Amino acid sequence: MEGLIVALTKRSVEHRLASIRGISFTITEDYEIYPINSVELQICLETQQTIILAEVEYCGYFEVSRTGVTIKGQGEKSVIKYKGCQGDASLVVSGHGCFLHDFYVSVEGFGFSGINVSGDANTFRNVTVTSGHFGCYIFGAGNSFDDVKVASSRYGAEVLGDQNSFNGFTMENITETGFGISGSKVFIDDFQFSYGNSEAAASPFRHGLLISALSHNCEIRSSNCCVVIIEGKNHTLRDVNCEHILKIANVPGNEHQLERCKGKTCQTDGASIPCIMGNNGNEFSIYSRGRDLREILKSCNSGDVIQLEEGIYVGGFAMTKNNITLKGVGDRTIIACVSYTDTVGLSILANDCTISDLQFSIPFKETTGMRVTGANNVIRNVFFRGGWICIDIDGDGNILRDIRIFCTQLYHEDLRNMFSGVICRGTVFANIWIGAFIKGSGNQIRNLYCNKVPKLPGVTTFGVFIDDGASNYVDNLSCDATDWSKITFGLVVGDKASGVGVKLSNCRFGRGKIYGRGHSMQDIEATLSLELFGQDHVLAKCSSNHLLTDKLQKSITNCDFTTISQLVESEEPSVEKEEKTLISPNFESSEHQSSSHIGVDRVTSNSKEFQECLQNTKSGDVIILREGLYEGEFSVLDHSVKIQGAGKFLTILQNPLSTGDENFLLSVVGDNCVICDLCFIVPRLGGGLEIIGSGNSARNLAFLGGSKGVLIRERNNKLSDIMVDGTTCGVSCHGDGKPGNGNGCVLSDIIYRKGSQGTSSVGVRILDGEGNTLDNLKCEGLQRWKRDLGLELESSARNTRITNSICERVKIAGNEHNFKNVDFGVRLRVEGSGHQFEERKALQIVNNGGENVDISGVEITKGDYSDL
Repeated sequence: MEGLIVALTKRSVEHRLASIRGISFTITEDYEIYPINSVELQICLETQQTIILAEVEYCGYFEVSRTGVTIKGQGEKSVIKYKGCQGDASLVVSGHGCFLHDFYVSVEGFGFSGINVSGDANTFRNVTVTSGHFGCYIFGAGNSFDDVKVASSRYGAEVLGDQNSFNGFTMENITETGFGISGSKVFIDDFQFSYGNSEAAASPFRHGLLISALSHNCEIRSSNCCVVIIEGKNHTLRDVNCEHILKIANVPGNEHQLERCKGKTCQTDGASIPCIMGNNGNEFSIYSRGRDLREILKSCNSGDVIQLEEGIYVGGFAMTKNNITLKGVGDRTIIACVSYTDTVGLSILANDCTISDLQFSIPFKETTGMRVTGANNVIRNVFFRGGWICIDIDGDGNILRDIRIFCTQLYHEDLRNMFSGVICRGTVFANIWIGAFIKGSGNQIRNLYCNKVPKLPGVTTFGVFIDDGASNYVDNLSCDATDWSKITFGLVVGDKASGVGVKLSNCRFGRGKIYGRGHSMQDIEATLSLELFGQDHVLAKCSSNHLLTDKLQKSITNCDFTTISQLVESEEPSVEKEEKTLISPNFESSEHQSSSHIGVDRVTSNSKEFQECLQNTKSGDVIILREGLYEGEFSVLDHSVKIQGAGKFLTILQNPLSTGDENFLLSVVGDNCVICDLCFIVPRLGGGLEIIGSGNSARNLAFLGGSKGVLIRERNNKLSDIMVDGTTCGVSCHGDGKPGNGNGCVLSDIIYRKGSQGTSSVGVRILDGEGNTLDNLKCEGLQRWKRDLGLELESSARNTRITNSICERVKIAGNEHNFKNVDFGVRLRVEGSGHQFEERKALQIVNNGGENVDISGVEITKGDYSDL
């Protein structure tokens, strides 16, 4: 220690670090060095395994020549800059098995390239390279580039080595060629390319992607390349947008494969490649109507693209045709299971399909978000919420990229027994059972984030479970199962008799259990414990608080395990008993508030916190529900309370325990409350929102399934921007027969879609009350051969005003209703007296006895109504 103190007092940087090198062998716990200038970085590259870059510029020429070095930057503020003559590079990586991430590389003057890679099996992640003749020049083999960006270079990346992979590679302002590939077995996924300026127009001499004649067996997926030139043999392009020109130079014996590619011009010198315009397939745009999606999935052909718009699609669905693309617009395109009979949201039975930009909302137990039994499918940018198993993969060669799992509110059979003596009405703790379940071989999982994993004793939980198969690859897994019971695992691989050659890298979780043979593990952090069984495993730069292993041969280098224990031969590895610890709420109650109450914002993230907020809330408070799933039945008892979600496709209320149609997910008893930005997944015999008080406002809400969407029992309430899908009765104004109840309600911008249920349905029903207003009602899917109604006014209703609506089928009773610009659809049934009609139309008008009648102001459209 004295030597260290003396070394740190030396004035010269070179002398200070040279002295530290002399005593570095005595410092056993100093794994990370923070160089603050170029000289210190040069010395660290010669001596240290892990280097943390500061938020500074490092100017010069730097080389990583040793094996297994990690360099971590601070993002755009950590910059490696080169100023020099042509022929050099800012950063040269000649070592092997290095991990470099989160920094910038800049080239000024006549620098040859930003990054020069001659080593093998290195990983680059979240790195940006600017300027230079080449952004990246790659001689080595087996290197991986994830989320790398090259900007303002003449050439983006020159790839001479074999088996290099590029995921999420972006090139901007490239004046000549993006990717130049001479190596073989190169894999590129999600590559985005753009030219530098308008003068650099697309031409055969400027390429987004150029694969030379020396190359073979390359695969390009889901990329935008502008101009593509393909030479060599046996290349595969899937979902590639060539935008301008695709030129294919065939050689004898090649077997190029093009699937779902697009481009304006295709040039080929052989007849073995079909014209690219014939490879487009059809494109369908589908809105929030599940039955339409089912019909399209049945009738589509290979190469078709199905674009799902924003909305909720009621599962389950099945993809049985090969080469189909199914894509949404992000988290606001939701595939949901609302029936216990829909055990899988989406089943992929086909091969070579692409599924992207969707959310799966699977609230019930024993349901699965997505099941993949086909091969070579690509699933990317998909968000799974809830369910028993989020994604189940039983096929081979599938790729998962950018997957998020938000594990919320799993109903558990033993819930009532665990909390004896405690009232748990509407309170169900989190979560799911398995995030990703994999049984096939050759599958790739990248960027998987599993949040809010189970904290419910008695449920064995896994973030990723690789049951068997060979050569599966998991990279960048993050699972927050770090502080709960010993039957909660972030990662489990195989059992004693299965699992071969799994590759794991850059994974973070609490507990892990690894079986099988010949697995490769690099940069794995199991915060609590790691159980490792089997032989021929290779571990590098792994860490855990505790390692439990057997006596079989393994290779372990540069790892940090606080404690290590070994099973004796008579013991068998098994799941440890759960810790009998209940969850303590992290919500701060209102007892700390002052007696002179002023409305406050209360932020909740789970069902229990929401219930406590409702029990302790006071007039003027705002309850903010974060994105997630809230289970139970909730009531607003106080006045002037606002409940606001994160969006009608993001914050979801549901209750799988509901058994009767008198139960509602949310009951508003107070007056002058505001309910907004929520989604209600309604039980089959239950209701969504019940408004018992007066003067309340509900807006931007979605209701899915169930018996009732909204039931209004009092006066002067307002509904706006309401979507109801698959609910027997969408909106009902019911004054309970009491004088004044149900009067003066305003309903606007309501969309009602009939689901697949066989019972009769009603979009909006006004049973009684006076002076209610309905504007812009749109009804869809009401079947002509059933007793469905878009709008029904009962005999106790009076003075209702209906405007600007499309109803499909209407029944009018009561007195003195006013209609303007209303399309009554296939049939208008009229009872009562004093009604006024202006700018209306209907296919047929009948009286109470079913006889045709004429009404002044209603246009009778021509059509066949014999089956009405």
